[in-house]
Amino acid sequence: MCKEFSVIYKFSHLLAILTFISSLCLLSVCFSPHSFSALHHAALTGTTELLSLLLEAQATVDIKDINGMRPLHYAAWQGKSDSVLLLLRGGASVNAPSHDGQIPLHLSAQYGHYEVSEMLLQHQSNPCLMNKAKKTPLDLACEFGRLKVAQLLLSSNMVSALLEGERGNDSLDSPSTTPLHLAARNGHKDIIK
Repeated sequence: MCKEFSVIYKFSHLLAILTFISSLCLLSVCFSPHSFSALHHAALTGTTELLSLLLEAQATVDIKDINGMRPLHYAAWQGKSDSVLLLLRGGASVNAPSHDGQIPLHLSAQYGHYEVSEMLLQHQSNPCLMNKAKKTPLDLACEFGRLKVAQLLLSSNMVSALLEGERGNDSLDSPSTTPLHLAARNGHKDIIK
């Protein structure tokens, strides 16, 4: 009886939150066109119950905040694999960049979230995309010493072009910025091995 009440209370509490959010028109839009939406918040905090309810209520899965970040960016940044999966199943764009050119894979790689990085790769995230700082997810994984994620990215067939130096013609502008150089510059001996 107590467990049943708890489930009913939890659902009614979430339903009340959803009703409040929808009354503020936060499902598909925000207070201003580029604000932090309820979907962003649910993805950031990993509140999967609320995330599910918002997606079921037709919330815009790829809504952008002021920095061009979508809910999937926040879930990937925080390593919230359950939220990432819900967003991907809801149709989130896996290669959509933020204003600084980051895709969710850049964030999961930089912060060492192996499971999320693997999930994004399985959903066709492109590990060769560069952000505006001209860094790939592999560059970030190496720069920040994320060994397991670096190994995962290295196992991707798409990364071989990067390792062979096919980064474009701007290599003269930024010498010594291969993943190996970034790892060495930051003292990540385990990645260099």
